[in-house]
Amino acid sequence: MFREVTPSVPQQICFVVPSVDEAVRTWHAEYGVGPWTLLNLAPEDPEVDGRDEPYAFRAAVATWGPIELELIEPLDDRSDYARSLAAHGGRPHFHHLKTTNEDYGAALEGLVAAGHQVLQSGRVGETAFAYLSLGDRTGCTIEQASRRPGDRPAYLTEGVETYPPTRRAVVVGAGPSGFYTVEQLLSAGFAVDLIDALPTPFGLVRSGVAPDHPKIKAVTRVFEKTAGREGFRFFGGLELGVDLSRQDLLERYDVVVYAIGTADDNKLGIPGEDRPGSYGATRFVAWYNGHPGAVDEEFVLHARRAVVVGNGNVAIDVARMLVLHPDELAVTDTADHAIAALTESAVEEVVLLGRRGPAQAAFTNPELRELGELQRAGVVVDASELDLDEASARWLEEAADATARRNVELLRGYAADGPRTGSHRVVLRFLRSPVEIVGEGADGPVTGVRVVRNEIQDAGDGRLRAVATGEEELIECGLVLRSIGYRGRPVDELPFDARRGLIRNVGGRVVDEADRHHVGEYVVGWIKRGPSGVIGTNKKDAADTVARIAEDLAAGRVHTPAITDAEEIGAWLVGRNDDVVGWEGWQAIDEHERSLGAPHGRPRVKLVRLHELYDRARGVAR
Repeated sequence: MFREVTPSVPQQICFVVPSVDEAVRTWHAEYGVGPWTLLNLAPEDPEVDGRDEPYAFRAAVATWGPIELELIEPLDDRSDYARSLAAHGGRPHFHHLKTTNEDYGAALEGLVAAGHQVLQSGRVGETAFAYLSLGDRTGCTIEQASRRPGDRPAYLTEGVETYPPTRRAVVVGAGPSGFYTVEQLLSAGFAVDLIDALPTPFGLVRSGVAPDHPKIKAVTRVFEKTAGREGFRFFGGLELGVDLSRQDLLERYDVVVYAIGTADDNKLGIPGEDRPGSYGATRFVAWYNGHPGAVDEEFVLHARRAVVVGNGNVAIDVARMLVLHPDELAVTDTADHAIAALTESAVEEVVLLGRRGPAQAAFTNPELRELGELQRAGVVVDASELDLDEASARWLEEAADATARRNVELLRGYAADGPRTGSHRVVLRFLRSPVEIVGEGADGPVTGVRVVRNEIQDAGDGRLRAVATGEEELIECGLVLRSIGYRGRPVDELPFDARRGLIRNVGGRVVDEADRHHVGEYVVGWIKRGPSGVIGTNKKDAADTVARIAEDLAAGRVHTPAITDAEEIGAWLVGRNDDVVGWEGWQAIDEHERSLGAPHGRPRVKLVRLHELYDRARGVAR
């Protein structure tokens, strides 16, 4: 074990150990290859510092960028350090320059004159030092040690490659959970490739967040900073299971992280669900957000009333989009085809159905509050449906969070105030479950939803459940959108939990049916935990998954890819199809969309056809 001693340079930790071999062996066992890297390993002089142990080394945080290792003594393949490094799976990646300069100042001036940037310099005791950048992924340290006058000249050591060898990770899915994972992995010392089936990044921030919520979309600025970090590459237009396989990725990366989300709506499982006019909310959201796969969707918008089944934020988003005034739509990045259709829509009333009571509604406070701020639509809440049963009242008082309590207050406010005068309205109904979607004939268009009234009962295990009473009513409508949760779909033979609709995992580690880890494979985001939380929830989720990766590396549970050359991997990815888009290609798309929107006071006008996106990206070298 190391004995910690006072570091000679800020931001370093210093330990003294009996031998070089012990230093390297203990380093690997103790720290693995996480965010630390060997910086200095040099013999100590017992006559100078009075120590009995002959070797010491220091460690520095990797945010020093190119500075990876400092060796005061010459290094060759016959040295103790080189032999010890080889015995523990490493190679000497640094060498001592054959030339030295007796004058420290002259050596430093010469390096600066040659264009090398001084990252840090100073003096500790009688030792002067400077850390300099020598360019991409290399660096050097120059040091003048003068513990005794004329002790030695200024030695220069140059880094020719990083140590330990850079591990490579690939993240599949460029949504929020994918980007947060990339950021964590880069900070842990990985080089990271991010791939996505679309040529555009940001996942649901681009194609899921409601267009009238530009502040939420602003999180992409954080992701753009991540994309600007060294070690990041983006490859858009590559679909897992189509353009490349799980095995392809494992052959090329130490770590594979799946961040593919949950693309499918849950079904109601009731008669008439597949009638014309009945849709999953995912299709509708993708359509108005301009997802290339939903451009040609058609929705029944000629009916006066629509029913949205669900009591979460997506359900509110869908309801709000159906009643926005054309002026409210015109300043958003809603897809042009959706703006045209929604402007001509005949829908005047949207009924939101929740199977449980107002206390259990899953809305967030801002989403619920926004309903009362719409330009032409009022909010209708029946006060009698806000009378809480005994179990719900007790739960709200003793166990509910602040969001649930505030939701009930907002709903009671809507009921007391009554709906604002307007041409449209949003009606919130609680304790109602659809039992059949009715329509013309056996499989004709939707004409209504038959619902049953529920009551809340204590399940006896701390949970409250909605139980049907048998009392039914018919709500006439011509459009039904279900928003009752989402589930993933099986991809490329990955272990899949069909009941939950998720990639099978334990704490982010992909596992088989016996919970044995598929070494090197991990999962993050909704496909890991299910569709829950807000965008920021994915940041902690990503940190948790990357923590499991770090644990596995430290424990030696590592996957070894057959192909490790970064340029070779990049060329292989680009060659998987004719339309792979790099980050520069996306920037060209982004700039073009913004330029189309600016004259009209819109954030952007989205390109919604794949060929349009690829054509715009092709103008930039990939």
